[in-house]
Amino acid sequence: TEASADVSFPKMMDLQRAAAEVAMSDPDVASVASFIGSDGTNATTNSGRLSITLKPIADRKATLACSPPSPPYGRSRASEPPCP
Repeated sequence: TEASADVSFPKMMDLQRAAAEVAMSDPDVASVASFIGSDGTNATTNSGRLSITLKPIADRKATLACSPPSPPYGRSRASEPPCP
């Protein structure tokens, strides 16, 4: 995540929390770890990271309804319609 350069730390916490809540609202997400502020990965205090752990495939509710237009890696899913 990234906010304006002049964002306050408390505001960045609120924005990051909102992003984490969106991720956690997905029934296929098992957990979300959220990090904000300057560290080895985040260069500035207005940036954050989310580490999202998905549930095992057998426990997920969603199915792939479409295929990315040009997969950068892996096999193509030509049998599925392209994503809008």
